[in-house]
Amino acid sequence: MLRCFVICLLSVFGCILTDTFIQGAIREVVQSEMPITLTCVWPEPKRDEDYTRKWTFRRMNSKAIVVCALRQKSVKISPGQFHGRAVCFGNGTLHVNNSQAMDSGFYSCLESRMLSPQPQTFASFNVSVYSRPTGPSCRFEGEVVPRGNVSLTCEGATGWPNVTYGWLGADGERVSNCIGGRCGIYGLSLAHDGTYTCLVTNAFGNSTCNISLKLPETRRPDNAERLYTILAVSFTIVFILILICLAFIFRRRRRKQSRMYARPSMSRQPSQPTAPVDIHEDGLTYAELDFSGMVLQDHATTWQLKK
Repeated sequence: MLRCFVICLLSVFGCILTDTFIQGAIREVVQSEMPITLTCVWPEPKRDEDYTRKWTFRRMNSKAIVVCALRQKSVKISPGQFHGRAVCFGNGTLHVNNSQAMDSGFYSCLESRMLSPQPQTFASFNVSVYSRPTGPSCRFEGEVVPRGNVSLTCEGATGWPNVTYGWLGADGERVSNCIGGRCGIYGLSLAHDGTYTCLVTNAFGNSTCNISLKLPETRRPDNAERLYTILAVSFTIVFILILICLAFIFRRRRRKQSRMYARPSMSRQPSQPTAPVDIHEDGLTYAELDFSGMVLQDHATTWQLKK
């Protein structure tokens, strides 16, 4: 019972000691895709003493995982996120190639000995792998028509520390009505035409993606076109008025002619035949003769006096 109590007490003390080391961990800042190199100084083991040395990794509020373990002269790399990238050396050096944002966390070098129930921590490192934002994608939802509404969405960016999203309008000013990487544009007009830029930033850099909004073209007639339109309409109106006047004049003439033909002709009284102006054989002209007592014979020019 006493032995169990001592082991439990040592375990608790070891946990407290480990946390103390992590809180006072050496801070390392590494750029993304660059190697991480950490060095731990282990004491020389006693001759023929069985020991195990290992590097562990854990993120905040997560369980620790073993990166690699050295037992005597053998080295074992644990499968997982460090497989194929981590290399452990007997002198206490850990080398991680092609660092990524997920490699940010606490690294500890531990040693376990046969006579010690709790691994001893010799060094701890707080490693931050900074990476500029990459991979944002832009899209919009809605119908790009006058007085329409659209929603701009920017997402999918990766980076460490955490990235923030923002939208810049066609005029270079920040777009309002945004929540995270999503913005709403309401009541579209020609003023909203242009290229919109999603800006993803963190402490290490920024990245962008673009999207264009183009409303259907509604041509605005210039002054010359307006003048041509006014002239064309004016000439058309004048031409129509001329046609109306000509039609009115022609109709009046037709009515006048119709009235003239419809007026009754005056009857002529038959005139007395007039003989040719010639000298009669009696010495009188025909004009002086009295034809009242003559009768017409068969010959048209023969007249005889009544007896």
